[in-house]
Amino acid sequence: GDAAVADVRETLRVLLENVDADGVHSLMPILADCVGTDSTPARRRAACWCLAAYCSAGAAAAEFAASYADEWIARLIGMLRGPPAFDAETVAEAWAALDAAARTVSKDRQEEMVRPIRRALATAAAPGRELPGLCLPKGISPLLPFFLQGLVYGSAEARAESAGGLGDLVRWTSPEALKPFVTQITGPLIRVIGDRFPPAVKAAILDTLGLLLTRVPALLKPFLPQLQRTFIKSLAEPAALVRGPARLCLRLLVRQQPRLDPLVAELVAGVRAAEDRGVRAAMWDALRDLAASLGGARAVSDASRRAVETLALERILGSGENDGK
Repeated sequence: GDAAVADVRETLRVLLENVDADGVHSLMPILADCVGTDSTPARRRAACWCLAAYCSAGAAAAEFAASYADEWIARLIGMLRGPPAFDAETVAEAWAALDAAARTVSKDRQEEMVRPIRRALATAAAPGRELPGLCLPKGISPLLPFFLQGLVYGSAEARAESAGGLGDLVRWTSPEALKPFVTQITGPLIRVIGDRFPPAVKAAILDTLGLLLTRVPALLKPFLPQLQRTFIKSLAEPAALVRGPARLCLRLLVRQQPRLDPLVAELVAGVRAAEDRGVRAAMWDALRDLAASLGGARAVSDASRRAVETLALERILGSGENDGK
């Protein structure tokens, strides 16, 4: 009965709390065998429960983190893929074990695990499908700290990789499960892209911001002014690697922006200020995208229309080149 199961679990918990640093090397292969491909759902769930109990006890957490955390985090991410390989109960137990295992990893090691975690997610995910384990309540919380640490404190390469990792979480998590984490993800992305980092970092951040605008656009409304400034500034970057995703992000933002006149004014000013032909072309492209989005209730003022017409006329008469437009 339930009482007997509770007694057995309590006994196991006590035993696991007393596994020392040497004992962990005997315990881990046993648990790994229990979650293997030839195992049963019941054994997998039991092994996940044992791992979670062991990691939560903390007695030999340092040894586990140093020797086994990498492989176990990757293994447990693989179990988040759900049916047909893993039933819902197994996914829930694997998530609890992942949460406990991730907590054993110190902040100074999180950055080095960003790339292996991304590989594990890519292996577990199916094209066009969400990962069931990430769609549980608090689903992304075990993995989010790794990517945020790398984004905010890592090397330039780690920041780009971590921004991509945040994009992976956005891509494979349901909008409802993402909802509690949107501010926690969006704020650091906006802050980091405002600093002086290589184009690859900024492009990766823009890609993830674009995913957020695609997956949870309504939840980004509090960030629209900051995002608009970010995307306009990115359009003015010398690197085409940054300007391309910035234009796509601005196109997505326009759909959510209730007042378009300030955006028209910024883009007109951007065209006038741009000395680089590529930047001018990007600003013109953004104006064209905005114009294409108009219709019905979506409109700009007569003053904005005149500003664009005047700018176009100035470019034609003043340079004769019209920036290729």
